[in-house]
Amino acid sequence: MFKKKIISSILALGLVTLNVTASNANARIKQLDPPPVSVVLSNEISTYRTTNYSFGKWVNESGLWYYMYNSGAMATGWQLINGNWYYMYNSGAMATGWQLINGNWYYMYNSGAMATGWQLINGNWYYMYNSGAMATGWQLINGNWYYMYNSGAMATGWQLINGNWYYMYNSGAMTTGWQLINGNWYYMYNNGAMAKNTIIDGWKIDSNGVAKKNPEEQNQAPVRTWEYMSSMSDELFRLISDYRVSNGLCGLTYDASIQQKAKTRAEYNAKNSTSGHDDSQISITTGLDSTPQEFLQCWINSPDHNNYMLNSLLTRGGVAVYKDSNDYYYIVAGIDMDW
Repeated sequence: MFKKKIISSILALGLVTLNVTASNANARIKQLDPPPVSVVLSNEISTYRTTNYSFGKWVNESGLWYYMYNSGAMATGWQLINGNWYYMYNSGAMATGWQLINGNWYYMYNSGAMATGWQLINGNWYYMYNSGAMATGWQLINGNWYYMYNSGAMATGWQLINGNWYYMYNSGAMTTGWQLINGNWYYMYNNGAMAKNTIIDGWKIDSNGVAKKNPEEQNQAPVRTWEYMSSMSDELFRLISDYRVSNGLCGLTYDASIQQKAKTRAEYNAKNSTSGHDDSQISITTGLDSTPQEFLQCWINSPDHNNYMLNSLLTRGGVAVYKDSNDYYYIVAGIDMDW
C-alpha cells in the first residue's frame, strides 16, 4: 500500500525514473597521495545543501526508511531533520554506511545520521569535516598534523610521502624533533620530514636517518633546552585582544595572575614536550608555526578555540610562549571573566 502511494506521488510530480546508486567503501584503494613537504594545508570543505524546513515523519517500508513531508511529498537528497543531516536516495530510501556524493565520501550511522569528527570504522580511524566530507591527505586537527590515506584511513608508524620519511604516533599525530624508535634515535624537522646525512646537536645522522654518537652515549637523549619568549607572549596577547575588538567585543585586560598560570603551564609543556592546558586556558604546541600571527590563526581555525576567544563574558587574560632548542613552540593563553 505504501509503495503504491509513493508511485502515485512520483507520477503526480512528473518524475520518470528512479536512480539508486549503491556505494562500496571496500572498493576504495588505499594509497599514498604525497603532498609538498614544506607546507601542507587542507582546510575544511564546504558543501552546499538545501535545507527543507517542512515538517514530516519517518516511515519504514520493507526495512527501508523514508521521510515524508506533511505535504505528502517524499524527501530526497540532503535533509536536515531534528539537527542531524541525512541523505535520501532518489528512491527516497535513507542512506547508511559509506556514501560517495558529488565526489566526496560521507559516512552515515545505522540511524542514517551523518558522521562528523573522528570516527573509528572497521578498525580504522577517519576524520570527517563538519560538512561530513571525509578528509584525505595532510590534516591539521587541534594543533597536530595527521596524514589520511586516499581511503581516508589515518596513517600511523613510518610513512614515505613524496620522497620523505615521516613517523606518526599510534594516535596518528606527526612527530617532530628527536624520537627514539625501536632503539634508534631519529630527528624529524619541524615539517615532520626525517633528517638524514647531516649532523644535529653533535649527533651524526646517516642516510637511513639513524643518529649515532659515542657507544656509551647511544642511549642518552640529545640535550634539549627551552626558554620563555617574553616579547612574543606580549604580542600574542595584544593580537587576541585586537581580534576580539574586531569582532565587536571588548579587548582583554592584562591580568598578572592569569599570566603566571599560563606561564607555569607553558613551561611544563615545554619541559615535558607535551601539550594541554588548565581550566580557563587554551593552548597549542607546534613546530610548524613560528609567529604570534600564525599561533592566533591556528586558534581561529579551530571552532572551539575561536568560540572561547570570542566569549563576551571573558574580559581578562595573559599569554605565555615557550620555545625549545628544536624550534618547537608551546603556547598557553589564559582568558577569564571578572568575578
